[in-house]
Amino acid sequence: MEFKTLVYQFIYLATGCLSTMITQYLFYAGAAEKKTYLTVLAQYFAMTLSVFIPVKDDSKKAKVSFFSKPTHIKKNIVIISLIDIFANVISTFGMFLIGSGIYQVIHSAVVVFTALFSRFFLKKQFTPQQWLSLLIITSGLSLSAIGRSSNATGVMGTIGISITVFGTICYAIIYVLNERILKDEEGPTPTQHSVWVGTCSAAITFIYILFFVFPQLDMKTSMANAPLYKNSPAVNIILAYTSLVLSHFLHSYTYFVLLGKSGAVTTGVINSIRAVSVFFLSSALYCRDDASQCFTRPKVASCVVVVVGILLYSLFSSKAQQQLKAKAKKSE
Repeated sequence: MEFKTLVYQFIYLATGCLSTMITQYLFYAGAAEKKTYLTVLAQYFAMTLSVFIPVKDDSKKAKVSFFSKPTHIKKNIVIISLIDIFANVISTFGMFLIGSGIYQVIHSAVVVFTALFSRFFLKKQFTPQQWLSLLIITSGLSLSAIGRSSNATGVMGTIGISITVFGTICYAIIYVLNERILKDEEGPTPTQHSVWVGTCSAAITFIYILFFVFPQLDMKTSMANAPLYKNSPAVNIILAYTSLVLSHFLHSYTYFVLLGKSGAVTTGVINSIRAVSVFFLSSALYCRDDASQCFTRPKVASCVVVVVGILLYSLFSSKAQQQLKAKAKKSE
């Protein structure tokens, strides 16, 4: 693996963890209620900032604007944007219905769903050992939910579980669609893709917030009734949102670069590392104020199992690549 790719992976992982921690702070401060979608807008707006990245790219892809791209590319950009927004909305609603514990269990299957879709739509080949590794990672993430309270009972619980499963599938579809369009000869560069998807998604989200959220938005009351950090200074909130945008900016750019270089499944595996890292960071930053963020035995077990799964996946993927290279040499 190239050193440059490793750097991208590290930035993607670090900014992903940072974004989660900042979002959690904004929620505790009452400045990021889920129904407002302000953090979602910040994420999409950050994606558009990739246009300012001074990337030297003399390829034919980079010289073609969005409006000059083939129709199927433009349609895919819009479709990806709509699915992304839809996945965000229904996943938030699903978590509200069933609680974060069961949500984590279900959403952890995104790695397996991504591998399945990659197998059928991108014609990728995975060895039995790689499939086993992905199942171990999913099982490890699921362990973190042991002991958490859940609302997943009755009719609403069933609806919540169904919605969350569908949202998880949508996220897996997004991973695969993004990888496919980035590898299309007529498709966009990673920078273009980040800007175009971000612009489309931000515009739709902004219109929704403008007409359905803003008229009812009362930030002062929300912050006064914050879960933990009541009446936080406005400067803290402004700095937090600015940091969130900058973090999402680097995260989204490296995300699209990695999809083109490493693929959707490997990117999904990195997200599993992110989930484990968040356990440690949440405990260190918020355990004193929120007991649910404290490190527990299930979380320790989850971390161990996930790390084992990731190491096995890396090992088996390396062996699979060596076998493919060996076969290619023999065929020559």
